[in-house]
Formats: sequence, C-alpha cells, structure tokens
Amino acid sequence: ASAVQSVFKATIPSTPTTMGKEEGRLEEIVNRAIRFEQELSLKLPDNARWIVVMVRGDRPMDDALPFMAVQPLAFTNPVYITVPKAARD
Repeated sequence: ASAVQSVFKATIPSTPTTMGKEEGRLEEIVNRAIRFEQELSLKLPDNARWIVVMVRGDRPMDDALPFMAVQPLAFTNPVYITVPKAARD
C-alpha cells in the first residue's frame, strides 16, 4: 500500500498583482520575481522510491485567467531516488 506523506512545507510571501507592462530592464524584472531556492536535506520514509514536488498558491488566478478564479497548483514529474548500496545494507 502506498501513502502520501509531506516531508517539507514552507510559506513564501507573495507580491500584489500588477496589471500592464512590466517596467524596467530585463535584469530588474527577473530580480523582482519570487523564487524559492534552497538546498534541502529530507528525512524520507524508508520505503520511499520517488518524490514529487507540489506547489500551491493562495491567491486565485483570475487576474491571469479571467472568469476562472482557481487556485494555482503546480507539480513535478517523479524524481526517482537512488539509495547507495552501503545505505541499504
């Protein structure tokens, strides 16, 4: 039987929605983007063979998708885990 288990959660602050053309040079615009960059050491369940990263947003996306006030959701394909032979013994 498989089970879903959360092994890491973080809250990332959002910024107010702005409409119209983004002002500034490309480098400035990229620097304003919200990114989560962090190295993680995760304690995975012993029987874990793969992980999926899932991200959820709180603010509806109706500013980007008019008439569709859905919450943002994104996820990766499975990331398969290779356990070194020494760790299995």
